[in-house]
Amino acid sequence: MYENLSTLIQRGFGTWRNNLFLAVPFILQAGMIGILAMALVALLFASQPIEEADISDIAEILTSTPSILAIIATLLVILAATAFFTAGAIEMAHQGTLEGKSGLGIMWAGGRRHFASMYLANLMIMAIMMAGALAIALLTAGLLVQLSGLEALQMIAEGDLAMTDTSTALALMVGSMLMLAFALAASLALALAPYALVVDVMGPIEAIRRGMRFFRENPFDVFMIWIITLAMSLATSLPGQLQPEAGLAILWPLINMVLSLAVIAPLTTVWWTRLYLSRTGRLDRDGIDRLQETVYL
Repeated sequence: MYENLSTLIQRGFGTWRNNLFLAVPFILQAGMIGILAMALVALLFASQPIEEADISDIAEILTSTPSILAIIATLLVILAATAFFTAGAIEMAHQGTLEGKSGLGIMWAGGRRHFASMYLANLMIMAIMMAGALAIALLTAGLLVQLSGLEALQMIAEGDLAMTDTSTALALMVGSMLMLAFALAASLALALAPYALVVDVMGPIEAIRRGMRFFRENPFDVFMIWIITLAMSLATSLPGQLQPEAGLAILWPLINMVLSLAVIAPLTTVWWTRLYLSRTGRLDRDGIDRLQETVYL
């Protein structure tokens, strides 16, 4: 059944309210990322505490071959944790929509089942984003050389922006606008790929294609859920910024993190899952998923 957005949001909120354990995968993911980040910093600065190092020392440490390898290895582990808990969270949201209730067992089972495909999909999405950003950077550099000459490019590479002329500023503005447009388009086009991967049990390439096709068929709905998610995130971060000298500014980052992990992330996951199910004809008149019950081994 096709649900309008207001009905989808209302019923999705009800699913989240009845399944508060949906926050668990996001909390575990954040905790694991924090532990890995602290371990990486401790490893990189084992010989010299970071508080005693100046900028040149930090740059030398970070650009050494062992440090680069350690950073890459940590990023790959973080991507693995993200893939596992994202798959588990979507499976929980799917199960919650299917039966009204979900549990942590679904998280572990869904994470194990979809881990490899989700991990590869994340790598592919990262590669797409990096390739697009690199292409725009090269295009901007070419435009900059065409308008202002090679000297302007050298000045920017050296960080000297004080002497930029109108042509240089125009090239940089065009490049920035292209980068923002690409980031927005890519985030919208690829938003539903993880949900297609889990709900329809797809491989990474097929899931990315399905997600892009879903966006082409439902651009308004995808944009609205995306903008609601963005607005919620911005709304929770504003109070601490509006009172920078008050005690709230010190406490609010912690409150914001709790709200993001316990409310915004699980709630929006339910909304994205329900949107995918609704627009692909998987909901009956009562808003319950008609998919055949998934069997977990």
